[in-house]
Amino acid sequence: MGFLAKILNFKDKKIKIDSGGGNVITAEHYAPAGDDSQPLSIDTAAAVFTARKGSAVVVGYNDNVNSPKAEAGEKRIYSRDAGSGEWKTEIWGKNDGTISLKNGACEFELKPTGAIRGSNNLGYFELTAAGVFVINGIDFATHVHGGVTSGTEITGPAEGP
Repeated sequence: MGFLAKILNFKDKKIKIDSGGGNVITAEHYAPAGDDSQPLSIDTAAAVFTARKGSAVVVGYNDNVNSPKAEAGEKRIYSRDAGSGEWKTEIWGKNDGTISLKNGACEFELKPTGAIRGSNNLGYFELTAAGVFVINGIDFATHVHGGVTSGTEITGPAEGP
């Protein structure tokens, strides 16, 4: 029989849960292979009783803060602030073949074509599968500066902002 429970404590792969009415149980924590994540105290645990009397295992958790976003066939993994549960970072394998990496400051996408796109508060860039590199709309393969004299001199690094 399965049940939902309030998370009281998590330590050493053991989770203390309250299944209601003060019925406190220490259960085993089970997660999918390759998932090294701990639940937050603001999550809800999904647990099942085992054949041993009074023994239970937690087989999943519900994030009570962040809404699901993944569509059919997608895999989204995200980290959260330990206190508030707010989203912090994500890795998202989308059903069109795109892989997205994102945090609060920037985002990168690897497109199914092999192109890489990224953006942050300074602008965006794209490296196409054909090797064309574009930053904030400037194609670095074809970009030229007018009004300069050709020669052997080199320019120095740009001055700071």
